[in-house]
Amino acid sequence: MKVRSSVFASFILICEVVGVALFLRGFFPVPLKSSVSSKSKLSDLPAEPQTGGSPNSSRLPEPLFKRVVIMLVDALREDFVFGANGRRNMPYTRHLVERGSTHSYVAKARPPTVTMPRIKEAEGSLPYLLVLCGDHGMSETGSHGGSSEPEVNTPLVLISPAFKRKVGMEKPGVVEQVDLTPTLALGLGLPISQNSVGRVIPGVVEDSSLRDQLRFLHLNGHQLSCLLRDSTPDYQKEAGFEQFRVAERAHGSWMKLFLEGNTSEVLTNMGKKVLKQYLEAMAAMSAGLSRQLGKYDMYSMVAGTVFVFQLLLVLLLAMPEALSGEASVDLPVLSALLSLPFYLLCLLLASVHVLVCTSAESSCYFCSLSWGLVFAAVAFSSAMFCILVSMAARRLPLWPAIHGKSPSRSGGEWSLSELDALLLAGTVGHTLSLAASSFVEEEHQTWYFLLNTLCLAVFQDVCRKYFREQRRGHGDDEEPILPSKDRRHPEAEAARSEKWLALATPPFTLLCCRLLRSLNQTGVQWAHLPDVGHWLNRLGSPLI
Repeated sequence: MKVRSSVFASFILICEVVGVALFLRGFFPVPLKSSVSSKSKLSDLPAEPQTGGSPNSSRLPEPLFKRVVIMLVDALREDFVFGANGRRNMPYTRHLVERGSTHSYVAKARPPTVTMPRIKEAEGSLPYLLVLCGDHGMSETGSHGGSSEPEVNTPLVLISPAFKRKVGMEKPGVVEQVDLTPTLALGLGLPISQNSVGRVIPGVVEDSSLRDQLRFLHLNGHQLSCLLRDSTPDYQKEAGFEQFRVAERAHGSWMKLFLEGNTSEVLTNMGKKVLKQYLEAMAAMSAGLSRQLGKYDMYSMVAGTVFVFQLLLVLLLAMPEALSGEASVDLPVLSALLSLPFYLLCLLLASVHVLVCTSAESSCYFCSLSWGLVFAAVAFSSAMFCILVSMAARRLPLWPAIHGKSPSRSGGEWSLSELDALLLAGTVGHTLSLAASSFVEEEHQTWYFLLNTLCLAVFQDVCRKYFREQRRGHGDDEEPILPSKDRRHPEAEAARSEKWLALATPPFTLLCCRLLRSLNQTGVQWAHLPDVGHWLNRLGSPLI
């Protein structure tokens, strides 16, 4: 079946977008969503538990802080503050950690990496809170993006006059980075974000009354239980969910005795036990929710990758025909659909789909599609594979001999030239370089290098073509491709003009590329070097 190259390219592009979208759907898990309104108010919060009486729905702890200032330092490792060189790297911060009114923690950056919440100023005579933290750490070589301890461990220092002064350096506790969200929300008297998976940091609220501490943990536990209920089908089987219900009932019993005026030591011990139950329940629920966010849909990722890879190979094999004078591609669609491998491959892929979707612990996106869409995807992938095999077989040297044809370079054979290999290798290398998270500021340098290398290779190829006087055929009667200088007909003049234009194009492209690089020094490593923008600024921008 012959298809115009424009139609073929458009079809491949659309299918590529579908394949990439399927891969991204598996690579970025769907965020957890709660049924609680995102615009919840303080009046929408759950009532304070109380056994045997009407719940006191209006009772909320007073805010701990008036305003919050967050200082987020990029790639701040925990040993820069808490390590042996902390006094030299950050002397004032280290002094506050050792002698100031602070709480210090090692915050672990685990997926999902969340942006610190946007906080709004409550009125009242309350102290401030200064938060010093890092978004992630870095390895010993200065890179990040992996899962090593120096990359995931960041310092978290909470500074406020509301905290007791330290009397010496203490070993910082370990918390999750996402725990900052509910801690700041409760400290400011605001509802916790409904999709937060963190838990309040106990040390921040430990100076509050026991009743307020229990209320803080109850609000956080209720938010986590609602999120777990809305995102997990079997939420009742989760250990943390049942633990929270037990702690909530114990909290109600404690509240009944508290409101009756009981001030015995038994009430204090009972309250501490309820605190421990709340903390254990929230730790289990937070861990379960974090595991859901950290899961990749491998089946959808593999399906999308295979789909995109098939399309790229078909596009690569069809490129010589698409760029020929006919501007059409001969796709063996009918022969592929009528072949036995097509039906066997459909059966195999359908069996794999059923096996994966019935044995997987959690449902994936591809398994949630209707059987009609799945069958269409299986049939399309099988057809693309058979078409790919047929097109590849036509490029093999044995193909003409099998069909009784003499080999000819004017046919459908395709040889990979040196420039083709260089362009293909450069494209693959540039694509792989985009996966380096620490190289994102300088990824344009790869493009500059490949462009310069390609221009030099083209210049060398043009020089070899026009100055070595390649000859056609074999024997004594071979003649040069280009006319000699002593020929004075118009064809010779046109050939010479074409030769000098071909020779001048690569150096001119290199010159334009150098000018392009001088317009503005982007990135990090060479941003301090002067460029055309600096020159225009020095002249007062007379040309703008």
